[in-house]
Amino acid sequence: MNFTIETSNHGANPRHVEDYLALLRLLVEAAGHQSENPPGSPGACHIFVEYFNRRHAAAIEEIRRAGAEVIIVATEFLTGQTGDGEEVTGDRGQGTGKRGQGTEKKPVTCNLSPVTSFNDFGGDRSAGHYGNQGYWRSRFENFRACARHAKAIWCASDDPEQISLYQTLVEKAPVVPLPFPHFPGYAPVEHRKDKEIDLFFWGSQTGHRAATMKRLSTRHAVSFPGFQAEALRRDLVARSKICLNLKQGPSWQFPSKMRYWYHLSNRSFLLGEECPRRCELDRYVPTFAPDELDSACHGLLESGEWGRLAAEAHERFAADCPGKAAAEELFDRSFR
Repeated sequence: MNFTIETSNHGANPRHVEDYLALLRLLVEAAGHQSENPPGSPGACHIFVEYFNRRHAAAIEEIRRAGAEVIIVATEFLTGQTGDGEEVTGDRGQGTGKRGQGTEKKPVTCNLSPVTSFNDFGGDRSAGHYGNQGYWRSRFENFRACARHAKAIWCASDDPEQISLYQTLVEKAPVVPLPFPHFPGYAPVEHRKDKEIDLFFWGSQTGHRAATMKRLSTRHAVSFPGFQAEALRRDLVARSKICLNLKQGPSWQFPSKMRYWYHLSNRSFLLGEECPRRCELDRYVPTFAPDELDSACHGLLESGEWGRLAAEAHERFAADCPGKAAAEELFDRSFR
């Protein structure tokens, strides 16, 4: 089967989703399919990473009208809370515990939240567009309009509640957890033997993250560049001893599964802030409570154990999470 991995909905510079584009290509090819199709290839299935405006819904409807399939990767979190969002009605399986077999239909409110927008997940609402609820409400509405035409939704979160909320929202299309497995040969970072950066973080510069990095910089050499070109990130990772996964706000609940995958794939040592909710890659990443993070970083830098731990985590990740098997299961569940 042929696939087009779309970037048209992310503008001229889709650097915020570069890792997703790489992961999707690897999954398509590991499952034995073709991904080198130009946009509009006849019969190709189009894969979109979520980020839509109103015109994208019309474009996706046109793709379906031409007979091609569409898959959407859902990257954001549905809050599932009432009072601030869009209501969708789904069969919640009252009385039996199984979806679709209950007698009562219960409205479920699902807000497409960004990684720091809604207080439900402890985000920093002062950080740029993350606090713009009108933007996120519009983005949710556009996602829902596009999702009506999807063959499947690939959910970047493996959190059971998120899978359930997305399934309630889209109803008919299967919602399948997007796997983040190991692919032999995928390791774009070439590590340097002499690393002069002690602690590195790459991502949105929220207040919580900036305060954490400023505090760590009083004892260590840190790098906190925000989003830059991928070549710069590879260079900084190659020069860094410890890479960090920092929450977007003090009470943020979810780890960044994509950040975990990128660093595990590249044999980087990743250390994270502990989050209330976990993901399947947590077992390869040591995490600490915020008030323990400074001492954990200092101890690992002093001992030099970060190099050995990085190698061990990568070996376990590679053994436990083979890319081919994960890719084949993903496509089987999406197209059966």
